[in-house]
Amino acid sequence: MDLVVFENNKPWVIDEFREGRFDSVELASDVAETKFFQFLFGQQVVDRLVQHYPSPRDRPHVPLWMYLCSQLSLRLHGQHSFHSYPLIVRAGGLVDALGPEVARRQVDPESGNLTLECAGFNDRNLYPRQTPCDQDFLRKLARDTEPEQLEEWYNRHVAAVYKELGAFDADGLFIADGTTCSCPTTLVTRARNGCSSTSTTIPSARNRNRR
Repeated sequence: MDLVVFENNKPWVIDEFREGRFDSVELASDVAETKFFQFLFGQQVVDRLVQHYPSPRDRPHVPLWMYLCSQLSLRLHGQHSFHSYPLIVRAGGLVDALGPEVARRQVDPESGNLTLECAGFNDRNLYPRQTPCDQDFLRKLARDTEPEQLEEWYNRHVAAVYKELGAFDADGLFIADGTTCSCPTTLVTRARNGCSSTSTTIPSARNRNRR
């Protein structure tokens, strides 16, 4: 098992950046994440997304809005594994957006150790909660959700929320990533003296939603 330890040392990090010594960079900061979720809560975006979500649970022990926010937080940090959820919650900005009634951080003034206290949404835990919801809850709810219903929810109801927010352009398109790359086409004309091929430039990751 690999053990990864983080230490807050901003001067050292800046020096390493200047020397070009870094393996990867995460673009989602805790402040930006907090503002992102505050916007979603303030505009009731999360409530509208939850309204039509195809939940497989008749009586959820954790509200669906917490599930969606947890999924969004994982994606903001480029994570797909639910085992990384406790680390993402501690390091990210979702906790600050949720407010102290759901979760709050406390730093010991002497040791500097960070602790996360969570109220939870039910009384099923036997030990103090370390996260707003359990990573196993996220995994099981994602596993039990019907893929076809999830796709319909995204293509219909989520797209409607995008439209209300003005996320589409004048042509009714929503572009998440306009990166392009040069890819060869499958058309290859073989001739007696050799072969000739054509290439074209196409979007590599472009998400479109029609109104």
